[in-house]
Amino acid sequence: MWLACLNERQVKNFLSLDIKLSKYLKQKKKNLIDINFLNSDYYLEDIKLINSVDDGRLAEYKKELLLNIAMNDDSINSKYHMMDMNLINNADEFWRVKLLHDISISGESLNSKYHRLSIENIYKARTEEIGRELLEIATNEIVLKNASFKEISNLIASADSDDNAENIVKVVTNDVALKNKYWLDDIRRIAIAKTFNISVNLREIATNENALKKNIYETIAKAISETESDAKANFLYFIATEYDKSDENLLDLIERISNAKSDIIADYITNVALSTYDPENDYSDTAISLISRADNEDRAFYLYDVATNKNAINNKFTSQNLRFIFDADSIKKAEVLRDIAISTDSIKSIHHAQDMALIYKASTISKAINLSLLAENNYSLGKAWHREDMNLIFINDNEEIDNELLRRATSGSDPLDGITHRAEMLGLYYSNILNPLDKALAMADTYCDGDLNKEVEPRVFSIGGKYKVKK
Repeated sequence: MWLACLNERQVKNFLSLDIKLSKYLKQKKKNLIDINFLNSDYYLEDIKLINSVDDGRLAEYKKELLLNIAMNDDSINSKYHMMDMNLINNADEFWRVKLLHDISISGESLNSKYHRLSIENIYKARTEEIGRELLEIATNEIVLKNASFKEISNLIASADSDDNAENIVKVVTNDVALKNKYWLDDIRRIAIAKTFNISVNLREIATNENALKKNIYETIAKAISETESDAKANFLYFIATEYDKSDENLLDLIERISNAKSDIIADYITNVALSTYDPENDYSDTAISLISRADNEDRAFYLYDVATNKNAINNKFTSQNLRFIFDADSIKKAEVLRDIAISTDSIKSIHHAQDMALIYKASTISKAINLSLLAENNYSLGKAWHREDMNLIFINDNEEIDNELLRRATSGSDPLDGITHRAEMLGLYYSNILNPLDKALAMADTYCDGDLNKEVEPRVFSIGGKYKVKK
């Protein structure tokens, strides 16, 4: 009765079952008389192929999957059926057999013109992850419609790492990325990315709307691709997605980050660039230029510390202070200048600019330190003679007297009127001058010009000895 319901092809296939079946197929007799399977043009070839699978660690698994494909409508109606079956039979890893099975029963892949390319790439895939990524695009209707599908599949297959392959797929399945005219160049760069982090940053920039709006997007993407540093790749991505100044500024910034002497300096440049400044006092370009040219990381740090310090942000002298730090003749002096450039007490005083200039010009480190201690001393900053005391220490050439001048200038325990204070300070300053007449005449004069807008030029009057009159 059952046989009478079969069509001619089904009857023919059924009668061909006089061949000797393997133990596996004998256990699958119910499958062998399945109506759909009996209707397959490949019925006998499939049974023979499954029958011939060698015993081994993959044998049972292969037989199971081959039988499943042999009974799958999409596969048996495809011209690729026997090619797929043979590739699976020849595969020698569990994961590869499974992936080949999955693509062999995918209607999306079988109905596309890229099925052969896809399954062959999976068969040759170096790793399971690359094979999985190939399967994902081979069964994705949207990607299959892409005119560049062949190159996409080949780029995944040849990707330098599993991560690169994964990131390519994330780009080609992202609507935002595909609207960018550079998307194909993006995945080409990802395919050969040197590190995981560079690969991720290339993927992120390729799918970020803010970055894609940049007129120089391609330049940024190339810079990320070409860098040898994971950290710099991160910084370039941050700049691409968060920096909102002109293209000219952005190009300069990309070059400075890419060419920075170290990742740490690149980090400082990036943080300054992304900091917020008052438009009327935006010294970030100056800071970035100086940091990028700093001779070492310590000096770069002092510049960065000033450029991002909340006390210095609204200081109109910060640009000049940065130049002092950059040009300082020693790293220690640069550090001392940094301390005063961010000192709340100094910044609030009217003496800040001239104090910085004196420290910058100090002939020794010890003198620079003494000047800095006075420059942020609240007692001294509140006195009318602060500038005179700074100048005395600046022009003094005796370290022992320097220290004593500083002690007197910062001593608030015994308040003195201005005349008495000046007399004591001058007495200390001239204590090493042997000519009594010179000493007396010099003590009778003043020694400071107080214009903040002029370059500091300390002066002392004398009728003889080693000091000359400056007018």
